[in-house]
Amino acid sequence: MMAAFAGYGFPKAHAASYARIGWRSAWCKEYFPAEFMAAVLANWGGYYSQRVYLSEARRLGLKVRPPHVNYSRHQFSVQRMIDAEDRALFMGLGQVKELTQRTIGRIIQHAPFTSLG
Repeated sequence: MMAAFAGYGFPKAHAASYARIGWRSAWCKEYFPAEFMAAVLANWGGYYSQRVYLSEARRLGLKVRPPHVNYSRHQFSVQRMIDAEDRALFMGLGQVKELTQRTIGRIIQHAPFTSLG
């Protein structure tokens, strides 16, 4: 009986769990698109490359900005710029090649910067 149940029990449970995750993801994407895309990108995407997810973010009307010392965090994040009303999806400082964790931490700690001095 256990072997027979295993033939259909696991696929049904897996499908139900996956459907629930899919529904919740779709809800988050619909009502919180910027935060959803930031979360997906902060986890290095998924099945597709980051380029595909960034294209999707732009298609959703989100403003995607490169890493910025005053607005970016370690990973992708949604921030409101000081001189703008709307929010933007900022790439994380972790995307900058050869930038150490210590340097990223110090940049975030001392932001915002107003000059090079």
